[in-house]
Amino acid sequence: MKSIIKVCFFSLLLLISCRKEKKDTENTIPNSININTQTLVFDNDINRMQINFSNITEDPLNWELKSNDAFFVFNSDEGMIAPNEIREIDIYLNRDLLNLDSLKSQIQLISSKGDEHQIPIQIYHQKENKIKLPFRIEAASYCSQLDRIYIKPKSTSKQNYELYCYDIDQMVLDSISLSFYYKTIQVSPDQEYLLLFSSNHLHILDINTYEELYSIHVSTTIKSVIKKGNLVYTFPLSNNDYDYMVHDLSDGSYFYMLMYGINHSSNFIAKMNRSGTAIYAFNDNYYDKNLVKLDISGIGHPQIEYSEILEKIRHRIFLMDWDQKLFSYTNTYYEIDSTAEGFDLTAQTFNLQGKDEIELLTYSSNRKEYYMKLHSYATSPVSKAYIYSNHLDYKGRVESEDFTFINTHYNSISYDYYKGEISYIFFSHKKNALLLLTTPYPKISKHISALEIIEMD
Repeated sequence: MKSIIKVCFFSLLLLISCRKEKKDTENTIPNSININTQTLVFDNDINRMQINFSNITEDPLNWELKSNDAFFVFNSDEGMIAPNEIREIDIYLNRDLLNLDSLKSQIQLISSKGDEHQIPIQIYHQKENKIKLPFRIEAASYCSQLDRIYIKPKSTSKQNYELYCYDIDQMVLDSISLSFYYKTIQVSPDQEYLLLFSSNHLHILDINTYEELYSIHVSTTIKSVIKKGNLVYTFPLSNNDYDYMVHDLSDGSYFYMLMYGINHSSNFIAKMNRSGTAIYAFNDNYYDKNLVKLDISGIGHPQIEYSEILEKIRHRIFLMDWDQKLFSYTNTYYEIDSTAEGFDLTAQTFNLQGKDEIELLTYSSNRKEYYMKLHSYATSPVSKAYIYSNHLDYKGRVESEDFTFINTHYNSISYDYYKGEISYIFFSHKKNALLLLTTPYPKISKHISALEIIEMD
């Protein structure tokens, strides 16, 4: 009797085990899709990412992508995938719907075979008002007519042949590949051309199509360039043979020009007035600190109106307020009397708010305000733009936004903050906004900078 009970008991156990094994086999669905992306991480400045998956079966499959969160948008959320085909799907993050610094989420990828895959997502959302740019800045110039900033990146060797254009109105960054190397970029006074130059080569591009229209080669390194109509004036860096050249684009001719009273190397910083009648050129030389005014209003070679030694000018000059003022690096500026014959400058001073020199300067003719980057020898970085009235009365300042970088340590999050050092200042009349190009300070290994658009009241 005991034997019969024992046999029945073991038979029952065997039956239960077989049924459980059969049930487990029925519930196990083999993978039909292989996902190459394991985890998606949306950092502060990332709003688009991509997942890749492939069909590893021998049959076509239907697939569907799902999310319970409204802040995700897919460029495609369902479709058919052939055997061995690889599919790429863009996932966009709408940050306007986020209200947390960081959060975790997931999306589901489901195949018609029944297998379901969870893709974890980590989102970091430290709100910033700046537009991050994926490079460091070497040079930049602004076209007020088109409301665009043209930028030369300072990054990899590949980017030495690239030009970036940020359209303020469209909020779009474009990259243009070039066939030549350059280091400096200028927008021509008529705002129809880009002047790109490095060492002894100058390239003139159409500002809309980026077509190279002219290429000029000179024997010495170029320090300053001015274009007026078909004439281009190039000023060399530390040259003993000539002071500047005049190039005629209409026939390819050129002339070497000398100025009287220049006894040492020519190292001119040159600016043309808005009317295109005169060039103010300062010889940034240890010995000869001449400011020369060249009359270019007539036909023929430029004529020297005057050459004066000015000790308060060095390193840079700015023509501002519709050519009514000339600034350099100190608190001394010069009122320009356009009706005067001969020397037309009268020295004035203003308060630099305890700073030592002017590094950058722009002017808004609509608001009649100056915006300056003022440098102090004792402190750095410079993250403030100082505002002055048309009469050089101090009005206030604005400060650039810090850079925020996220660090993840296992399950914890920390933030690193860097000052936004101002690299360039422009003013958009269309937006009534101050434009600041900034870089992190202290310098970091990341190739990054930013554009801040600060609307003025």
